[in-house]
Amino acid sequence: MKKVLVLSVLGFLVLAISSISIIQFQKSTHIYSSKIQAKAEVQWDAKDVPLITALSPEDAYFVQGYVTAQKRFFQMELVRRKMSGRLSEIFGPQAVPADTQARRLNYSSISKKAVEQMVPQKRNLLSAYADGVNSYLKGKIPSWEIQLLGISPEPWHPEDTILVVLSMYESLNRFEGTHERAMELLRKKLKAQTVSFLTPDWGFLDSPILEDQTVLPTFNVPSAEEIRVEQRSLEPLVQPQETEPGSNAWAISGRLTLSGLPLLASDPHLDLRVPNIWFRLGISTPNMNVYGVTIPGVPGIVIGRNTKVAWAFTNSAIDNADQVLVPRDSILAKRTEIIRVKNEPDQQIQFIDSPWGPIVEEKSGTSIALQWTALDPANLANLSLLELNEAQTTQDLLAAFGSWAGPPQNAIFATVSGDIGWTIAGVLPNREGFDGQSRSTRSLHTDWKGYVPRNRFPILLNPENGFIVSANQRSVPVTGSWSQFGHHWPNPARAKRILNLLASQREPWTPKDCLRVQTDVLSLTHLWYKDQLLSCSLKIDNSDEKIWLEPALAIISQWSGKADPLSNAYPILKYFREELFLELITPISQAISPKEKETIFLRLRSDGLVQNLLQTRPKHLLPKNYSSYCDLMKKALLTTVKGLVSKPEHLFQLKWGDFNQSKIQHPFSRKLPRFFARFLNLPVRPMPGDSLVPNVMTPTNGVSMRLVMDLSNNKLSLFSHPGGQSSNPFSKNYSDSFQNWLEGTPAPFEAETPLRKTIFTPAPKNG
Repeated sequence: MKKVLVLSVLGFLVLAISSISIIQFQKSTHIYSSKIQAKAEVQWDAKDVPLITALSPEDAYFVQGYVTAQKRFFQMELVRRKMSGRLSEIFGPQAVPADTQARRLNYSSISKKAVEQMVPQKRNLLSAYADGVNSYLKGKIPSWEIQLLGISPEPWHPEDTILVVLSMYESLNRFEGTHERAMELLRKKLKAQTVSFLTPDWGFLDSPILEDQTVLPTFNVPSAEEIRVEQRSLEPLVQPQETEPGSNAWAISGRLTLSGLPLLASDPHLDLRVPNIWFRLGISTPNMNVYGVTIPGVPGIVIGRNTKVAWAFTNSAIDNADQVLVPRDSILAKRTEIIRVKNEPDQQIQFIDSPWGPIVEEKSGTSIALQWTALDPANLANLSLLELNEAQTTQDLLAAFGSWAGPPQNAIFATVSGDIGWTIAGVLPNREGFDGQSRSTRSLHTDWKGYVPRNRFPILLNPENGFIVSANQRSVPVTGSWSQFGHHWPNPARAKRILNLLASQREPWTPKDCLRVQTDVLSLTHLWYKDQLLSCSLKIDNSDEKIWLEPALAIISQWSGKADPLSNAYPILKYFREELFLELITPISQAISPKEKETIFLRLRSDGLVQNLLQTRPKHLLPKNYSSYCDLMKKALLTTVKGLVSKPEHLFQLKWGDFNQSKIQHPFSRKLPRFFARFLNLPVRPMPGDSLVPNVMTPTNGVSMRLVMDLSNNKLSLFSHPGGQSSNPFSKNYSDSFQNWLEGTPAPFEAETPLRKTIFTPAPKNG
C-alpha cells in the first residue's frame, strides 16, 4: 500500500508538471515543422475546441494529429495497445487474456496490410496525421499517464489509425458467435415456424424505417410434441445487463421546422469514460469547412456538418461476421506470437489461421473460424473521412457512405438544399448458399462471394411524414431480399417513442425541441409490462403475499411511465421484467438444450418472445410449478420486490436515482487511492433515463454526446457530452460539459469566440 501511495503522489506531481507544460504551450504561438507545405493556423475557444485552417487536407490532418495528441495521446495509446495485444507490457499478467484475443484475431498484421493496400492519396492522409502526432511527441514532456507507467511514447504509425477503427468494430459488432451457435441449435432441433415464434424479428413496438409492403407473417405456437416445458431448473442463470450498442438519430424536414431548413439530431450510446470518446474540432481548407466530433486517432470528422450537409450514425444490425465450421481438409497455418508481460517472463502463444480467418474455437474435433469484414484488409483500405467531410450534395453523401470502411452503420443525413435521408454505410457480405444466422460449413457452394453491390442497398429519401428516425430498430422489411440487411433487432422502444413525439408535435420544430426529445424518459416497454401485470386479477393466497403485493401493485398502478430518478415504480417494473425473462424463457431454453441453455437463453431473451407467450399463453410452455401465466407474473413480482427491499414499507422509499448513478471513471482511478481517484473521475450523480428510453443514461454506458444540428444557422446547434476536451484533470476543460449533459440543458455546438491562436509554419526540409 505504501508503494502505491508513493507512486500516486509521484504521479500527481508529474501531472502538475504536465499541467505547467501545457500552460506554457498555450502561451506559445508558433510551431515550426518541415512536414507541412504551407502556413496553417489553429484557433482555440474557451471550451478548448480547435478550429484548424490549412491550405490542403494533408496539412490540416497534420495539425489535427498534433492537437489531438496534445489533448488525448494517452487515450490513443491505450486503444493502440489494446488492439495490438500489448497491454500486458504496461499492466502485467492481468492483461494477458485481452492481449491473447487481440493476437488471435491478428489485428496488427491486418492493419499493416490495409495500409499497404491503400491508394497513395489515402495512405498519405494517414501519414500526415501520424506526422502531426509524432511532431507533438518529439521533445515534449509525455502525458502524466505515460510518465506514471514509466514508458516512453512510441511513434504513431498510419496502421495505428486502423487499429482505432478496429476498436470500434469490436465495440459495435456481434462477432463472438454466441447467437450463431444458438441459431444452429434451434434450427437443428426445431421447425422453422417454431424458430420464428421463439426469435421474432417484428411485433413488439415495431417501428421499421422502411415499411413492409406485404402483410407480416403470423407466428405459429410450437406444439407440445416439439417443446414441452417441465419446470425451471433451480440452477442460477446469469442474466446480462442491457448493453446492446445503440444510438438515436433523426432528421426533420424543413417543412416541419421553424427555420424552413432541416434539423438533424444525434446521440450515440457508447461506454462512458473520462476522457470522453469524442473530440470536437473544426477543419477548414479550400474544399471543405467541416465541424463536428471525431475519435482520437482518426483524421477527419466522424459526425458533424459542413456548409452544405450534415450526417450522423447509429449502429446497424447488419450481420458482417460468420462462424465458419472449417472443413477437415482445409489448409491451416500456424502462427506464433510473443506477449511481453511486465515483471514476468514473456509468453509464447501459438494460433492457427484458416482461409476464412483465425481459428477462434476448437470443439469436438471441429475447428471454428471467424470470417469478419473487420479482418479484411481490402475493406479497411478504403478508410478515409475526406470524401464524407467534403460532400456537398445528397449524391456525394451516398457515395461516401458507399465507401465507408468502418463498422456498418445506419447513416442519417440532411442537406441545406432540403433533403433528409437514410441508408446503410459499410459493406455486407454477399453470402451464397447460407444466410449467416447460424454456423455453417464452407464449400464451393457455401461461401462469401465478395460484397453486396451498393445499388442493392436500401435508401430512404424525403418521406411523406417529414421525418426519419433511426434508433437501432428494425430498418428493413422482414420478407424478400431486404431481409439480408438485418436480423435479431434490439428492442425498438426508443424509436417508437421518438416517432410518437415527432408525429404528435403541431408547432414548428426547433433545436431545443429536439433536445427535449433526446432527454425524454418515458418507457413504452415498461408501460407494456405494467399493463400485462395489472390486467391479471392476481389471486393473493396468504398474508405474506398480501403485505408485499398490495403496496407494490398500488405503486405500479400510479406510475406515469417515466424513468425518473424519484420514481419508486420504475425499479420495480425494470427488475420485474428481468425476472419474467428468467421465469418464462429459461425453462424453454433448457427444454431445447439442457447442456447449452445459457447460449439458447441469450438468443431467445426478448420482449417479442414474452409478448408471443403472453398473447397465446400455451400451457405446455408454462412451467408446471405455475397454475397460469398470471400466477407466474405474481410470483415474479413477489420475487422482485423481496429482492429490492427488506421490508414491504420500504417499497415506498425506493428511488430509481439510487440505482442509476453515474460512474464515469478514468482508467487509472481504480488503481489509485480514493483521495486521488476523485480528481480523475466525474461526479457520482443520480441520473434520469435508462437503456430503453430515448435518454439512455446508465452508470457506465449511454449518451456519449448529444448533438442537434440546425442547417439554417450553425449558431443555433446544440451539444453536450459527459466530460470535456482535455485529458488533464487540472484543466477547467476536463469536465466542463458534464452538468449540461447530466441535466439535458442547452449548450452551443459551434465554437465560441477564439481566445488564443497557434500558428504552424513550414520549416526548411533539413531543419
